[in-house]
Amino acid sequence: MLANKQNRNNKFFTVKVQKISSDVSPFSGISFVNNEFNTVGMSQLIDNELGARVKIVGFSYSDIIRNFTNVFFSGGSCA
Repeated sequence: MLANKQNRNNKFFTVKVQKISSDVSPFSGISFVNNEFNTVGMSQLIDNELGARVKIVGFSYSDIIRNFTNVFFSGGSCA
């Protein structure tokens, strides 16, 4: 299916929509990175070296660093 869309500059562009299997996820690459992050023990290393955070915060240092790596591997330029 082809659809014409208009962007902010009033220029039209064509979007191609494909119906694919539900097994494919747009975040499958990030899931792989997160699984490897845990598999190699990076989360444990970071939390052991930097220590525990206050329980009220709800996330650890490894969660913060993992989120920054997710931004980096997703092609983000700022966080």
